[in-house]
Amino acid sequence: DVYRFLGNSYDEKFLYENAIYFYKKAIEIYAKHHENANSNLGDTYFDLGFAYDNKGCYDNAIEEYQHALAEYIKTVGELSIQVSNTYHNIAVSYKKKGAYREALKHYQKEMKIVVAVKGAMHEYVGDTFHQLADAFQYTRNFSSALNHHKKGILVDIKNFGTNDISTVHSNNFIKS
Repeated sequence: DVYRFLGNSYDEKFLYENAIYFYKKAIEIYAKHHENANSNLGDTYFDLGFAYDNKGCYDNAIEEYQHALAEYIKTVGELSIQVSNTYHNIAVSYKKKGAYREALKHYQKEMKIVVAVKGAMHEYVGDTFHQLADAFQYTRNFSSALNHHKKGILVDIKNFGTNDISTVHSNNFIKS
């Protein structure tokens, strides 16, 4: 755990090369000393992916997130927040590299899990609707983008009310 915590510390200081080094050391130790999959290994792959993403190395980030995904599915199952968050981060990395259709696919996977785990009106669902809307907009599917923003606003209103700044901003965006 020490190597992972060192990686986290360097990541927070924007020293991504150092973070990547320590995450890789932690993965090496976890893989060597734990015959069965464990969530520490998944978490460390996730952190490594995040460091690569922060560094702008999106292909490396996606690869490490895929490793995290495999570990999480083995340890906590498909229907878990860890798996959902990993799909989300994969989608973000694809979006940053301009692969919007791939981002869209992963946001959709995230949505299925979030709804199953948290329920259809959880605030994460609203956020995922907005992420999907952005992905649809980037793929020039404007009617789907608008539809998903509207769904996201309904969830936002249920969770935060009509006077919440993000709800007001989103609603004004839809009206314009």
